[in-house]
Amino acid sequence: MKLSRSLLDAALLLPLGAILPTGAVAAAPSLRAATDAAAAEAIRADRAAQRAQYYRSFAGNENEHCFLPECELRTGTYLDPYGEELEWWAFVPVAPDACPDGGCPLFVAIDGTGDEFFDPPDQQTWMIEMLRRGFAGVTMAYANSFEDLGFCYGQPLDFIGGTPGIAEFGVVQKAQHIFDPSIEGSIIQQACDGPDAFANCELGIAAAGVSQGSLMAAQGSNFDKRISALLLWATGDIVQVIRDFIPGVDPTSTGAHVSDWDLPCMDSVQLPAVRRRMINGDRDRYFGRNAAGTLTQYKTMTGGYYDCGVERDCLTRTPATVADAYTGSSIANEGGYFIVEGDHVTEWIRCQCNGAACSSEEEHACNDPAPYFSGDGIEQGPASFDWLARTAKAAYDAPAASVEEVTLEVDLGHWRLLHSSALHGFFFEWADVNGAFGQRQKIGESALLVTHTLMKPDGTPGFRLSSATSDAAFVDRLEVFTSVMISRWWWTEEVRTTVGGMKFGVNRGDGWCLSPSPEDTFYDLCVDGQAYSCWDFCANGDVHPCDGNDISSCYNFDGNELDRGNVGETVAAVVE
Repeated sequence: MKLSRSLLDAALLLPLGAILPTGAVAAAPSLRAATDAAAAEAIRADRAAQRAQYYRSFAGNENEHCFLPECELRTGTYLDPYGEELEWWAFVPVAPDACPDGGCPLFVAIDGTGDEFFDPPDQQTWMIEMLRRGFAGVTMAYANSFEDLGFCYGQPLDFIGGTPGIAEFGVVQKAQHIFDPSIEGSIIQQACDGPDAFANCELGIAAAGVSQGSLMAAQGSNFDKRISALLLWATGDIVQVIRDFIPGVDPTSTGAHVSDWDLPCMDSVQLPAVRRRMINGDRDRYFGRNAAGTLTQYKTMTGGYYDCGVERDCLTRTPATVADAYTGSSIANEGGYFIVEGDHVTEWIRCQCNGAACSSEEEHACNDPAPYFSGDGIEQGPASFDWLARTAKAAYDAPAASVEEVTLEVDLGHWRLLHSSALHGFFFEWADVNGAFGQRQKIGESALLVTHTLMKPDGTPGFRLSSATSDAAFVDRLEVFTSVMISRWWWTEEVRTTVGGMKFGVNRGDGWCLSPSPEDTFYDLCVDGQAYSCWDFCANGDVHPCDGNDISSCYNFDGNELDRGNVGETVAAVVE
């Protein structure tokens, strides 16, 4: 196996930290070696002080769109992964007949890096647009400075250097504290399930985000199956702006660069591609650098499900329906991507001043939504919100199934010089009878033998293991089993029973390499001679690489076909 990504990152950060100017990051002790708890706490305290100062730099925004008798403004707080209490704001429909008898579905709006919270031309505009389409809306403050990006999963405090974007927590952890209903006090828990809930999330959750906000919105479906549609603006799976902080690098450069930072979490979004739309500018220096670069990222992010070649419009197509694992039926094929003219955000989706992008001095005083939000095209705001609303209302319909307690055992320890455990663990998720995956669980952190108790749904075609980071794992033996303890003459013995055909591989044999990088292999033992970002282990004993599949690949193979329901029924045609 090659070096784990954590070591490769550290090697990358050393030269970057040496060549970055001191003004490239906030003035503070950069993330130098934290060899003891005191040093780590000093770094945390300094970063917390930076965030507090950053939050104070915002003037704050007043409600300019939500007023009685049609709309009620609600506010509250939640704890982010740093343990800091941050605000949220909600627009709740209160006019007669504004919501069905059971309540309104929910819309979640997340703005981007460095953007003001609860901004009238941005989050407030999006929420009022979705309120007009029958949704309650919520937006929030979060650690959104570039210094607090953290990429996917955050970086250890002992990383060395001043690379922009390095932070203890990444977009996955920040998203979890917003979207995970099992976290008491998360925004979704308060909005959907708490005593003061103001939305019926069983009717669907739509989420939209810009830039860093799009990364967080995309992770939401991994924590709550009720998220049923995603509208992602200025998004991608490789951050390519770090080069712009490095002296001597051409700011107009395109293509790959040593400083580019992969976001593997954006290539493993659970929500099926048909329920996602991505829209970006053709000169986005954060994601893609140009139209061709962004198109490459979007094809990867959808696993090739949407690939319109060099065409920038991959939304306009002949009306058709496709199988939909979320409903067990079908859905209109309206997902995809579109590349507009413009930069990352300022020239097309932000408030405009005198027909052009606002300066930093003008931006706070500008309260008019961008022309994008009144345009006529399929990629423009009105059509995007229409699609988001009707798709989200085709909510996840969990198949009725009982569950059985089982144990999963994964062998990561081997007799070779280098063992194959994953420092940051990996993800496990069961598929339901329609192939849609349940809530993702992270297991196996720094373990040589993973033993985990799980609840297996009846009728499952199998389970999926997915890479959590670029820190790879090699798996040569897995088993799902039940067990009982049998008393013998003078000892007690565990007797295992394999569940279905879910016993895979042999110890010290060939196995399955798990990494976003195909070249991240373990000697010559990887099945297919390469690594995959995820593998599907099927109840009939089959194993399939699942790159490019947002639903279980197990149902596609002989002897394990699932009932996909009536494909002629167009579930997406939900009457608003």
